[in-house]
Amino acid sequence: MKEKKLTTYDVLHVGDSFYYVCNEFNLLIKFTGKGEHKIIGVIPEESLDAKALISQMMLINERIILIPLNAKNIWIYQINNQKWHCIRIENESCEYKFMKAIQEANKLYFFPSRYKKMIVLDVLTDEVRYIEIADKSQGICNSTFFRSDIVVKDKMVYAAYCGGDYIFEFNLLDETYEWKKVGTDVQGYCGIAWDSEKFWLLSKMNEKKVFTWDGKASVGTVEIATSDRGRNRGITVISGEIIVLRDNESITMNLNANKDSCDRAPAYFFCKKNANTTSFLRYNSEYTWIQNDAEHRINLTLSDKMINNYFSGKMDIKESYFFSHNEVVTENELFRISDFVKVLSSQ
Repeated sequence: MKEKKLTTYDVLHVGDSFYYVCNEFNLLIKFTGKGEHKIIGVIPEESLDAKALISQMMLINERIILIPLNAKNIWIYQINNQKWHCIRIENESCEYKFMKAIQEANKLYFFPSRYKKMIVLDVLTDEVRYIEIADKSQGICNSTFFRSDIVVKDKMVYAAYCGGDYIFEFNLLDETYEWKKVGTDVQGYCGIAWDSEKFWLLSKMNEKKVFTWDGKASVGTVEIATSDRGRNRGITVISGEIIVLRDNESITMNLNANKDSCDRAPAYFFCKKNANTTSFLRYNSEYTWIQNDAEHRINLTLSDKMINNYFSGKMDIKESYFFSHNEVVTENELFRISDFVKVLSSQ
């Protein structure tokens, strides 16, 4: 049986199971403790073949909050009753809206990628408000803001700016912020990490250089020998090591490195660590997670039969809305001419 390999920006572990929204299609999928991939549903008001809708998922009060990347709005999936709830936001057509959200008490702070404001969501009332990020540094806000690698330390959030030599410092207690210039002629960063003593900053344009920063004035550099092709994507600290993520390789180095003595490995789509789980996803769909010192590994895949059966069963019910209200319908491996005829005949 042919299997479709899947990727995702995030995996949310809940008990013995985990959830993810795949990047290839509009599907919320659950992997059960019994080793079964189960399609839970589709994000409403999005086309079935929409790609990279979600950047992050957070479980709060038995609700999965989906952080929108390309999705038009914020969606919440309620685990107990299996219902969807929409929180509408401004500028829903913006692509690559947010790549990271941080929780502080009853608030979620959405840090923008190409969206031009921060969003603050009250998770008790579902009320949304916006924080303008003023242009204080000669056009600093005319580019993409931040990627997903952000540091939270002592109620301060540190985000590396993609468009220049700046770090965005945001105070979670009073919601004030400051731009700090770090480095010279770096032309942007694509991630920041903290090793309990210093920050690590990954250059966006100079892919052979990693910067260290003491949080004040001191800036150091570590040279790394990257392959000629590929781009830097992010940086993280896991188990006392720095991992540089590139789209064609991953580079692991010691925290005390001052020259290139690094290990190379195939590229990770992401590497993450939270309180209970360390997880890695490779571009070939191999997903590894470590919980309680036990390592688990599977491939994120769905059979073509499962995907087609799910969509075919939905096509003449409410999901037909997505296709019948689009001006352009594109034939692809999930939605063929026969499916389109089926939709039209049901209208």
